[in-house]
Amino acid sequence: MSAPLGTQRRPPDHPLTSDEIAVVRSWAAATWGSMEAMTHPTTGLPADHIRADLDPAGRSGYTSPTNIGGLLWSTVVARDGGLISPAECRERLRATLARSPAWTGTQRPACGGTGTTSPTGASSAFSTVGH
Repeated sequence: MSAPLGTQRRPPDHPLTSDEIAVVRSWAAATWGSMEAMTHPTTGLPADHIRADLDPAGRSGYTSPTNIGGLLWSTVVARDGGLISPAECRERLRATLARSPAWTGTQRPACGGTGTTSPTGASSAFSTVGH
């Protein structure tokens, strides 16, 4: 029986095989495709969720600080993995940051609809998971 996922360790002198690399790259490309589908083209803000078919009509109408942070690091990983160019990475990061509501440290921004450019209000609670 194999060890639970994430507990298997590969010694440093045994790099991933070409088949393993291909699998990881396919996962990265699929994940990036989901992030692209969840991101509103005008605001650059990610939806909280989207239907499994990735149809833009299935985007939720809201986001959170966690979703925005996930999009930011996913964008950098997509650049580093060769899925997008450095120029596209910069433009995507700029668009997302320009539209992201500011957090003052005392309130969690209610990010509103991903199709809008401003927050709809604020919650008095802050959560590290953004909900």
